[in-house]
Amino acid sequence: MLTARRAAGLLLLVGVVGCPRIVQKVSKAREVPSGDAIWLEETVGSEDADVEKQIVHSGFTAAFLPAVRMARGPEGWAATEVAPPPRPFDRTAVFLTVTGGPEISQAAAPADPNAAAPFAVRVLAALEAPLKTRALYGSRIAGIHLDFPFAADAAASYGEFLKALRAKLPPGLLLTVSLHFAPEEADRPKFVEALAAADGFVVFVFGEAATASPVAADEIGKPWWAAYSPGATGTWKDAYGEAKGPLAEKHLLALVDDPRLELTNELPFKEEAASGFLITARQPVQAAGTKFGAGDRLSFRQPSLAEMLYRFGADLAGRRRVRGRIVVMPGSSDKERLFTLGALEDVLLGHPLDPDVRVSVTGARSPVITVEAHNANTHASVISRSLNWVEVDMPEGGLRDVQPGGFDRFEVYDAQGKMVTPGRATRVRFFETLVAPFEAIEPARILLQRPASAECCRFRQSIVSSAGPEVKTDWTAPPPPPTPVPKPKAAPKKRGHSAAAFASRTAAESL
Repeated sequence: MLTARRAAGLLLLVGVVGCPRIVQKVSKAREVPSGDAIWLEETVGSEDADVEKQIVHSGFTAAFLPAVRMARGPEGWAATEVAPPPRPFDRTAVFLTVTGGPEISQAAAPADPNAAAPFAVRVLAALEAPLKTRALYGSRIAGIHLDFPFAADAAASYGEFLKALRAKLPPGLLLTVSLHFAPEEADRPKFVEALAAADGFVVFVFGEAATASPVAADEIGKPWWAAYSPGATGTWKDAYGEAKGPLAEKHLLALVDDPRLELTNELPFKEEAASGFLITARQPVQAAGTKFGAGDRLSFRQPSLAEMLYRFGADLAGRRRVRGRIVVMPGSSDKERLFTLGALEDVLLGHPLDPDVRVSVTGARSPVITVEAHNANTHASVISRSLNWVEVDMPEGGLRDVQPGGFDRFEVYDAQGKMVTPGRATRVRFFETLVAPFEAIEPARILLQRPASAECCRFRQSIVSSAGPEVKTDWTAPPPPPTPVPKPKAAPKKRGHSAAAFASRTAAESL
């Protein structure tokens, strides 16, 4: 008796045999390459002109670069061409990516399948310029990738759109499409038949918009890549609750440390779950090119990096048709990312993934203690109001004032670690909501009523890595201040004798 999976496999085989012309064309003329790939959602910034060198060093063999963005405007569908990278990619295969928002699903997969072909003409017209200047993107253009959302029950009409597009594309270019879901087992044969014009799928198995399982993706029967999207995503509502649109990870980076905003954790921090953050604007704020009004509420969700690292290996184990992994990177440079290309490189090369926060405390024999800290590598901390801190011990007490500098806030404690009033405090703890990659925190200052001792001041820190582990140190004594070197005493000056005085004295003695 056939199991359900074997029965679906036989149906799939029948469907493939039923269209041999397409299968032969795909297998001979457009073979889907194997290997891991990087997907850059935004154009490469000028400061990242050498990004391909970093990509190749990390072991990636292909790159998905944005080429066209489709959006519905007042006069219908409009296409915006995305600028090519500062330097063409010459060592990796390049897929030119066409993206569109949720509204594009009605055009690419309309209720009437016969209405799909006209939209294919629009997409082809949008691709005309990038294909003519394809050498600016790279010397090895492998294909066109469509990142269009569509529902599983619209596969037939989306397939008609793909057929019309495939018929007009250069025959040597691959045509791949994004899947944020995997069809049910009973629907897979019809699904594959409908999307036969696609050479392969990019299946999102991790991230806020991912609902597909690797098992179901492998059972579709087409070559596919497992896509991982570690970027944070956000939604924006004004003070009256009206939706204002989506927000990118760069907005979270720009807003999380702003004192004009209030940040709260919507979900408790867990390694196996996404983290949620709610940011409320107390006053008008402009960040990352966007203006926010007083009372606006910005909600973000950040996938768990620890879970993604685990699934990097687990998702691909035993999969027969998977071609590799694709990591989707938001932003135009590492300055707009929490999980950077440098961090991804360390993941793939097996290097430690912890922030390297270096602290310096100075102020011996002085009434002013200065606290400095900077992250010396590309790994960020988690976003938390309480988990990332630097604490300074002042045994003599005498606290007069605290200037937190670039730290987000501070608390004061006694020698037993209990929160006390400033007058009884002997410790100050500085909190940083996010220790970003390579961040240098503006120095904080502790003002005392009298000069600190010569041994002041020991310190300790606790930083939770975005990958999960806690990086905690014991009390560390600062290096002893340099011993003043006494200045050498000046040699006594000898009394000088002028030539005239010497001649006068000699003349007097001769008399």
